[in-house]
Amino acid sequence: MKINKIKLICDACWMNQLDLEDYTGIKLQRIKNISSGRVDGFKGDDLNLLVHKLHLNPEWLTIGEGDIFKEGFGRSFPSVWEFVTEVINRMVRIVEPVFYAPIADDVLNLPTGTVSKWIKDGKIPYWFLKAFAKEYSTDIDTLLYGRSENTPYENKVELNQNVQQETIIYNHLTEREQALMGGFRVLSDKEKSAVETLILAITKSKLK
Repeated sequence: MKINKIKLICDACWMNQLDLEDYTGIKLQRIKNISSGRVDGFKGDDLNLLVHKLHLNPEWLTIGEGDIFKEGFGRSFPSVWEFVTEVINRMVRIVEPVFYAPIADDVLNLPTGTVSKWIKDGKIPYWFLKAFAKEYSTDIDTLLYGRSENTPYENKVELNQNVQQETIIYNHLTEREQALMGGFRVLSDKEKSAVETLILAITKSKLK
């Protein structure tokens, strides 16, 4: 039975055929023809693009031997998701650790249950990573492979310390306090100001 390498590539790279066209530049019809068996395998420019853009193993592409990715490459859900959460924590300055799935859904404006499904599947779709990279000025190739050396922040050590400190603060709160903080974050600016005014008034009365 002939192996559909396009399907295997898409599964391994968390992409569909349209994503593959978008990221590599290989025409969709060409991808479909290879997938259906109308043309025989990868040659020339196709092979070069898959090797250099997706870091696929040329031996696997041509003769089916070895791993699908070149040594040192591949998709790692924990690594990619860790980088995503680092960026979000730094940019939106929230106290809650966004790896908590319901909070991550809300922060990223995703339907409820989306991140939980990604965690269960062990995959983050390409469309999200592409949009995320654009929104937060992050290199898409760095993000796809979970390599945070090119993080847009000058001091990654400081970033990690801030995330750890914020996580510690959150974990020391009671469940009720955590719920209140989660509710506060989804309020409008006007509603937040009203709550802040009320809290300050109550705090001052307690200090008298």
